[in-house]
Amino acid sequence: MLSNGNNLLEVNPANAAVIRQVAHFDGGSRPALAVDPLSGDLFVSGFDGIERISNYATGPGTVTHYTSGDFDGIVFAPDGTLYAAAQTAVYRITGTNSPNPGTRTAIVFLPGSPDGMALEPNAANPAKPILFVNRNDGTITRVDTSTLPDPAPNPCGSSCTDIFSGGSRGDFVAVGPGGCLYATQSERVIRITKADGTCSLQPNSVRSATDAYSRERTAIASAGNDGDIYGDAPECRQPGEHSGVTFHQRR
Repeated sequence: MLSNGNNLLEVNPANAAVIRQVAHFDGGSRPALAVDPLSGDLFVSGFDGIERISNYATGPGTVTHYTSGDFDGIVFAPDGTLYAAAQTAVYRITGTNSPNPGTRTAIVFLPGSPDGMALEPNAANPAKPILFVNRNDGTITRVDTSTLPDPAPNPCGSSCTDIFSGGSRGDFVAVGPGGCLYATQSERVIRITKADGTCSLQPNSVRSATDAYSRERTAIASAGNDGDIYGDAPECRQPGEHSGVTFHQRR
């Protein structure tokens, strides 16, 4: 979902036909969309904060402001904690089951404008997952949040490892059904695997940060049939902008 209307739409995954408008947002661009694993509500990031969309199953959703800030990529952990990328940092935001939902804390500073993020659960410390951050400078960084010091380090140090570099402009990141990491660049989608070509980002642990990762550049566009897609209509897209799209099981 982006500017030129800022409309959140439900579309058919089989043919991308628009089913209905779920919500409309005022203000600036809305670059990312995620589903809360606890409530099932939709969360939308933007340059004036993060919004929560509830009660959208059968009619227009109810939009409430969740937290303020200038955010781009967002991703939920299984426990409902929300992670959000800002211009120079990654934030941890308390989830909907927290006594104080929407409280944000910077956990690490990164160069190159952190953008899209994917998450790997950390079996050894479930409250401290592994983040994969796609940066606008063409680099993808693996962040082990279990080893991050407090306060947020700048630079990150040993908790961060660049697993891909030399790209054009990174934006979206997602983990496919096979556990592989997919990331957009300006002109392509890349798939990142382990050095032996296998993938196990979720639910299995990836190898240590010192292992080599291979890079397979592919142009991939696919849609599953097990849920609807929530995203923005192509006509709402600014030149050079991308839309936030997510699969969500119909409730």
